[in-house]
Amino acid sequence: MIKVVKRRLRDLYRTLHPVALLAEMRDAQAELGTRVDARSGRLATATSPPAPTKNAAAFAKGLGNDVHLGEQRIIHRRMRKPYKKRMRMPSMLDPHLADIERWVAAEPV
Repeated sequence: MIKVVKRRLRDLYRTLHPVALLAEMRDAQAELGTRVDARSGRLATATSPPAPTKNAAAFAKGLGNDVHLGEQRIIHRRMRKPYKKRMRMPSMLDPHLADIERWVAAEPV
C-alpha cells in the first residue's frame, strides 16, 4: 500500500514543471485580484491583469519584465513606518513627592 502511494507520488513529481506551475499560480493570483476588485465594486480599468499564459516558455521569457509594469508580488515588503515616539506619562507619585521627601528627611534610616 505505502509503496504504491510512493510510486504514484514520484510519478506525479516527475511531471511537475516549475515554470508552468509558476505561470498557473500567477494566473490564479490575477484572477483572484479581479474577483476581489469586482466584489468590492471597483473596476480594474487602469491596471488590468495580464492575460493568462498558455506557453511556459513565453511566460519564462517575460518573468523579469513584469516588475517594471508595476506588478505587486508577494515577496515585496511593506514600507516601514517611522517609529512613533511615546509621550512620557506623568507618574502617579509626582503629586506626592514633596510629602515623601519630607517624611524621609524627618526620619532618616
